[in-house]
Amino acid sequence: MSEEQTNIDNEMLEIDSLLSEEDPDFIKGLSEIKIDNAMFDLSLMDQALADPSTGAKFKAAFKKISALFNFKENYKILIPFWILIFAVSGALVFILKFKSWDRPDSLFLTSYAEWGLQAHSYNPMTESEMFFDNGRLLKNIVTLKKMVANIKASENSGANPMVAFELNVEGMSSEVVVEIKDREAEFKDLILRTTEELNYDALVSSEGKQLLSDRILAVLNSNLTQGQIRKVLYKSFIIKN
Repeated sequence: MSEEQTNIDNEMLEIDSLLSEEDPDFIKGLSEIKIDNAMFDLSLMDQALADPSTGAKFKAAFKKISALFNFKENYKILIPFWILIFAVSGALVFILKFKSWDRPDSLFLTSYAEWGLQAHSYNPMTESEMFFDNGRLLKNIVTLKKMVANIKASENSGANPMVAFELNVEGMSSEVVVEIKDREAEFKDLILRTTEELNYDALVSSEGKQLLSDRILAVLNSNLTQGQIRKVLYKSFIIKN
């Protein structure tokens, strides 16, 4: 026995003698304490293994499981059963792996191609319809009554050429039409001053008429406060040389 172990035993004896002198009843109580080993002989597992019916239960369960794979005797039942199992399993796998489940949410959809849908292309010049040219859209048109203006003389005109015309003005909103009607006198004056800047030879051609309508469109839009107009159309146009 080592010296260290001897020292430990001596210390334990000293503790026992000290306890015996100080509190003999405590030592007596310790000696009377007994542990019933019968309480720990059989655990739940020990009891299950000791029970003779446990083996029979395991055998019955194993037999039931084995019957699920015995196609020779139960093929009429097992084949539909396993087909159903595989179908349900495949459906679950498909649902879990479906693309939309892991697709990140987005506030705006910029292209249907992001959802894997078929994308179509089109020619905006031949396959689209302008919003304001849509036949189902209510037109905001106001008519400006006949205006007569003196225009500049040219090589092919007389001394005092004149032009008379009526206009249909299409606004982008009803507010524009109301403003044009309310300020009709002012806008007519602007139109006449714009017309007087052109000469007879310019206005007698179709290009000259288009030039005048473009200038009227520009001058009206520059003075409107409630919106814009998009078209100036001639209702009538008469020119005198």
